[in-house]
Amino acid sequence: MLKQWLVFILIALLLISCAKTGVVVIQPVYKSNRLRDKKLLVSVPRSEVVAENPDEIHKQIGEGDPDSVLFAFMKKTLPKYLIKYSFASSVQMAEFKHDTNFAVIDFIIDDTVSFSLDVPKNGYCLHLNELNNTLLFFHNSSNDKYPFSTNSIQFVIFIERWRTFSYTSEPSIEHNGCECLFAIWDNRIGRSVSHGLAFVDLVGTFDTQNDWEGVISQIAGQILLQTPFTKWPGSTKLE
Repeated sequence: MLKQWLVFILIALLLISCAKTGVVVIQPVYKSNRLRDKKLLVSVPRSEVVAENPDEIHKQIGEGDPDSVLFAFMKKTLPKYLIKYSFASSVQMAEFKHDTNFAVIDFIIDDTVSFSLDVPKNGYCLHLNELNNTLLFFHNSSNDKYPFSTNSIQFVIFIERWRTFSYTSEPSIEHNGCECLFAIWDNRIGRSVSHGLAFVDLVGTFDTQNDWEGVISQIAGQILLQTPFTKWPGSTKLE
């Protein structure tokens, strides 16, 4: 219990440090659950990863096409923090083919925030042969790397519009951050667990990869916030 509260406090401090944060909607049936030892597969189309701050990405992460550099950095960093902040037994990254089994769904957060996301049709369960490519990255709960598993897909995190940005506000205050749209899919029964907008806007000068890793850490915390996977006290039902 002490360890859970320490993780709770860590994530809370991370989120409070943001100038703004995202919003998440959890389906009611999942609000009181805690899901242990489930496998998460993260599907991020390469075309959805955009560096709107190419100069900063070059200076602080690496040379090359900025979108490709950002994608490579994100795909090796995001799983590490998803596994750190969750009860998941493994996190894998790949990409699904978006075909006739997918549909664009409008998610309404509140009266002022709504967005569209391409997710499977309600009731549809994805299969491994629908992956667009082989495994990109893998972490288990010990952060070890393993070959791609052929086990059934239990839960999928769909991510779109992953973009990084940098700007200066008055009086000469530097900002760096990231945002993405996401939906968590229960592939066991074919329905949404949660959806939302993850948003991080940090004040200060960024110098190294570690600064951007901190941003991705906060994005991971927001994606998992209040979901059944989060190492968060207060939920008692185990599946």
